[in-house]
Amino acid sequence: MTAIVQRVAAETESADGEACPADAEAAEPESATAAGTETATSAETETATEQAPPVRYDKATAMLGGGPEKVKLTEEERQFVELVNKERKSRDIPELTVAPLLVQTARAKSREMHDLNYWGHESPDKKRRTAMYRLLDALPEQPKTMLVGENLYFCTEVLVESGHKALMNSPTHRKNILNPEYRYIGIGGFIAEDKRFWVTEHFLKIDY
Repeated sequence: MTAIVQRVAAETESADGEACPADAEAAEPESATAAGTETATSAETETATEQAPPVRYDKATAMLGGGPEKVKLTEEERQFVELVNKERKSRDIPELTVAPLLVQTARAKSREMHDLNYWGHESPDKKRRTAMYRLLDALPEQPKTMLVGENLYFCTEVLVESGHKALMNSPTHRKNILNPEYRYIGIGGFIAEDKRFWVTEHFLKIDY
């Protein structure tokens, strides 16, 4: 029987406006409005339905690509989010909101570790060296303050509950999962052809 190998790694970074890397380039903001309803017609009469009001987000949510409805998670990513929020809810800690931009950066990190054959928080790509740099590079506008947490998980098989337990059993990863300051979460998984499994969890508190 082949042994199952699991690895975990955690990191937390904070920055204010002065500490943000000056060379971080902004990405184009994603749309944060919902489409209106179409006009209903019939052979006898034509009645215009009321146009649905656009979804209005606070600035932080808008900068992060909108609400959870703006991104489709894989089944594994969805399960990780649910397990994290279950832990928080059981301790009366506010649940985290999925942010599309965090899903994007988390997926990119997981894929990059596979493609560049490395393991750890520091990327060979110096422009996106850490989670903080990666997020600042993706944000359309730099925030006043930012607290970023990153949990990494690797397994030779696609295991979700076992992976979450491994993270919770590590004090540093557990601290990120249960930190009451965080408001947003993004989970990004990558499954290789041989079923090796990389997962990145991004946690964020951000103020504009």
